[in-house]
Amino acid sequence: MRAQRIILLAVAVTTLSACCMAQGMGQPQGGSMGQPGMNQPNQQGMGQPGGIGQNGNTPPSMGTDSMGMNMKSPDQEFMMKAAQGGLAEVKMGNLAKQNGGSDAVKQFGDRMVTDHTQANDQLRKIAEQKGITLPSSPSSKDKRISKMLQSKQGADFDKAYIHDMVKDHEADVAEFRREAENGKDPVVKAWAQKTLPTLEQHLDSAKQVAGQVGGNEKTAGAMSSPQ
Repeated sequence: MRAQRIILLAVAVTTLSACCMAQGMGQPQGGSMGQPGMNQPNQQGMGQPGGIGQNGNTPPSMGTDSMGMNMKSPDQEFMMKAAQGGLAEVKMGNLAKQNGGSDAVKQFGDRMVTDHTQANDQLRKIAEQKGITLPSSPSSKDKRISKMLQSKQGADFDKAYIHDMVKDHEADVAEFRREAENGKDPVVKAWAQKTLPTLEQHLDSAKQVAGQVGGNEKTAGAMSSPQ
């Protein structure tokens, strides 16, 4: 019995030693090839946050390009605003011909339609040559004013309309004069220089009509006092 126990103990020790040797031979292989410690650097280099793959796709350059496409030169900004203003003058001029109470307002409105239609056509041709798309409708502010004027008739319309025309042409003359003097695009600058005298005449006429219909109390007083 004692001899059998000794034999069994020897077999167990031999078996245990063989298992330990097998584990010792397999473990380095798993550690060197299969553990994350060796693969992580490669993964980070191409696809993980901070790696080459992600940095290569960062959006700053795309954002810069899109901003560059959306930015306009001062001459182009002037063209856009002038186009919207011209469309508004034509629309309101037609309203003046329909809703105006005095002949002076109706005649002024008719001149706005004629002169600004001509100027709009000239500006559109310039824009087409330069590949620029101009606005096809007035600004939201002018749309609100047009809507307000549509609800008025006669003397009420005359006062509201001519008051707006004085304000608008004061701003227009200042903007066209700035472009005529400081514009960088020679074609746009020449158009502003050509159109400016007409706008100055419009402003003078608007002030005269305002003195007649009372559309602008300050202007009316200034126009009537010397007479």
